[in-house]
Amino acid sequence: MSGGSGEERRTIFPIPTRPSSLPSTSFQPNLLRQFSEAFRSVSVESPLISAPAIMQRRAPTNFTAINMEEINANNEATVLNVTTPIQTESEESSGAQPTIVTEGNNDTSQDSVDEEVQNLRTQYARLRDHFQNNREAQSALKISLSFLPFFLIFLIKMVYENFDTINYLLLGITFFIALDQRLQAVLSKTNTRVAVFFFALTLTLNILLLIHYPDSGAILNGVTFQLHKLAYTGVGRTLTLIILTDIFCKTIVVGIKGVLALIPETWVGLKRKRRFFQSIEYSSQLHRAILPTPRWSIYFIGPAGYAGMHYLDLFLLIFYWIAKVREIRSYVPDWYTSVKTVMRNSMYGVKPSQEEIRAVESQCSICYSDLKTPLKLVCAHIFCEECVDTWLEEKHTCPLCRATIDKEDKSWKSGATSKFVRIY
Repeated sequence: MSGGSGEERRTIFPIPTRPSSLPSTSFQPNLLRQFSEAFRSVSVESPLISAPAIMQRRAPTNFTAINMEEINANNEATVLNVTTPIQTESEESSGAQPTIVTEGNNDTSQDSVDEEVQNLRTQYARLRDHFQNNREAQSALKISLSFLPFFLIFLIKMVYENFDTINYLLLGITFFIALDQRLQAVLSKTNTRVAVFFFALTLTLNILLLIHYPDSGAILNGVTFQLHKLAYTGVGRTLTLIILTDIFCKTIVVGIKGVLALIPETWVGLKRKRRFFQSIEYSSQLHRAILPTPRWSIYFIGPAGYAGMHYLDLFLLIFYWIAKVREIRSYVPDWYTSVKTVMRNSMYGVKPSQEEIRAVESQCSICYSDLKTPLKLVCAHIFCEECVDTWLEEKHTCPLCRATIDKEDKSWKSGATSKFVRIY
């Protein structure tokens, strides 16, 4: 618009004129409405007028003043903290996901290690300070250090007097572990001749070691339960004879397993060999659980026999028998199951009769072929033995009725022997 002076004028918003015919009360709402519309149409960043200035001059008194500088600063901080991945045209066309690189990930593991080391140092320093401030702990340490020379002298004297016994115990345990490893090498069928040679050599050395022991007769008497030949011995002698007897029995068991492993599979199949290994091991564990009972019973009775027993000795003997009976009973179920199933190819069922086979039309429901070595489960369903064995290795339920089938015990089927040294 042009003014009377010829200069160009800019109007930010139109200023309505007040009609003379209207009262002042009807003019105020129209003016406020036009003012608000004009205020919304003007940009905050307009160089002509700024929003804070308008709000300071035109805002009603009941509005709260807004600090625009603080809002802009917060917006800039938000923009700086948010990282938006940028995709190139090739990435957008290929549909590849954007890669966000986070700084500092390479040092995370090192920082965690340093933090753990620092925590350990702090705990050690705290423990050291607590020990230094605890007079009772320092006194106990001094007393222990004062007894240390005597303890070392006593240990050296005991080892010197029982050097042969300790040597036999260590050699017996070492030879047995080596013998069990040689048996596993024989069963793996790698370098069979070399494995068999070292197995036979280790077995021979272990048997000669135990026979050469001065009390080898006492070991044989304990193995064969010749109770009338057992005599009272001290606690050290009793413990030594029990350990050596246990090693001797395990050595014989490993030898039996080795002979069984060398039998050709055309004579005894691998599945049946594994069942023999399990049955032999469970029988050995049951036998070894019974072996220490006579020797410990004689020790609790004492050298004077039953006539010179004290009430405490009798109570300890009865308590030992109760504990031993409970332990032996825990070995009986596994032993009985392994012996019962050793002659069967599968423990999941029994061989069905001809009438039962004809009832299912001589067909397996798993492979849909003629039954080969039929096997009847506890739920009376009949399948091929190989088919149902493969199924039950994973499912443990009947393929037809989903009846629960007990899992087969696979312990000790690898030919391994328990390395636990029985002392009670």
